[in-house]
Amino acid sequence: MENTALRNITVRPLAKDDLDAVVTIDAAIEGRSRRDYVERRLAAALREPGLHAQFAATDGAKLVGYVLART
Repeated sequence: MENTALRNITVRPLAKDDLDAVVTIDAAIEGRSRRDYVERRLAAALREPGLHAQFAATDGAKLVGYVLART
């Protein structure tokens, strides 16, 4: 993964269009794709945003990190 410490990072809510980037980041961490799992979790977070923390960190051009958790 790239060092993002010196970039201008913006945090925003995750969106359905972020799925591919989230799957790519998750696969880099986990060593395998968990697309179905991530897709289900993101769908649940978007369906019930009050029950989830869902944030995207972007550098203006691409997603560089995310938080997807049940609260």
